[in-house]
Amino acid sequence: MIINNNCLECSDLLRGRVDKKFCSDSCRNVYNNRVNGNVNNYVRNVNNVLRKNRRILESLFRLGDKQVHKGLLIEMEFNFQYFTHKKFNRDSVTFCIYDYEYTSLENSKYVVISLADLSSDTGRRKTKKLPEYNQFRANNL
Repeated sequence: MIINNNCLECSDLLRGRVDKKFCSDSCRNVYNNRVNGNVNNYVRNVNNVLRKNRRILESLFRLGDKQVHKGLLIEMEFNFQYFTHKKFNRDSVTFCIYDYEYTSLENSKYVVISLADLSSDTGRRKTKKLPEYNQFRANNL
């Protein structure tokens, strides 16, 4: 059995336990961040897109717009390629983003549904109105 007595990050001589891999916490952190960096960045970026999509659906739902034009969603930078899961109905597909759903209707419209009980606001943060939404609504409604 070959025992490596050097730190995996900086190659300094290790002292202490026989199965020790790093000389310090900083070397361990640098090594793990370098090894897992690409995976963590990808997951972080996907979660950011999902959170943004959810915020858009939540703001539209809370403003009372249950049916939304596709142009508004695009203008608000909604990304249709990212969703948490989808449900297949008899004649349509419902896309879900955490606790919100949207289903395509005719004429490039979507219906937005909340799965959460929105009657009680306990523990929920208030959403701010997005300026793009107000401008689109003023121009197109």
